[in-house]
Amino acid sequence: QKDNGKKIYNKFCSLIEEYYTSEYIPKNSVIRILKEDGLTFDEAKALLVTLIVAGTETVASAVPRIAAIMIDDLKWHLVAQNQALLPRAIAEGLRITSPAPLIVHGVKQTTTVNHKKFIAKRRVLIMLVNMLRHDSYFENAMEYNLERQYPSPYKSFWFGAGPHYCLGAQLTHHELSYIYKRLFALFPNPQIAARKYAKHTSFPGYSKLLIKHKQTS
Repeated sequence: QKDNGKKIYNKFCSLIEEYYTSEYIPKNSVIRILKEDGLTFDEAKALLVTLIVAGTETVASAVPRIAAIMIDDLKWHLVAQNQALLPRAIAEGLRITSPAPLIVHGVKQTTTVNHKKFIAKRRVLIMLVNMLRHDSYFENAMEYNLERQYPSPYKSFWFGAGPHYCLGAQLTHHELSYIYKRLFALFPNPQIAARKYAKHTSFPGYSKLLIKHKQTS
């Protein structure tokens, strides 16, 4: 597995370097910003590979799960007809599905929270998905609500917070937005014909989600 991982990493580096040295780089792209900031490819490659690998896993898990939520909650048609709601639909979907169910934080100094002692320089495993679905943090947390107002401390909390905030958060939103706009055009009136939940995976998701266009009379 280690050798395969190294081969994949080197392949990504090769592809990214080819693009990084190209003259045809879209404005506002991550690569364009890094180049304009003066970073060489060697300085930027680790960040770019991380964004691609982590982002691909996040998006691949999120796309079918959020699509299923919109269809199940009868929100698909609403968002498709009013795509100004799409950022909210994506944010609320990410909150419920949680891109990273479990995250690791470091304890900077010994402290006590809710009568539990945390020791400095130790690691803490945080069940982020439980927080995102708990009514203590989000009112009626299990409800998919496109009008939800997020409390300031928990806004975009599904991507972490502070120094742990996900570097690929904006990229994830852009990718999901692009994909759903295409799906709205292909499936204006979808229905889920079959679904099967994946097992033994790092990220929860579907091993199968069959969506068909529902004929209207």
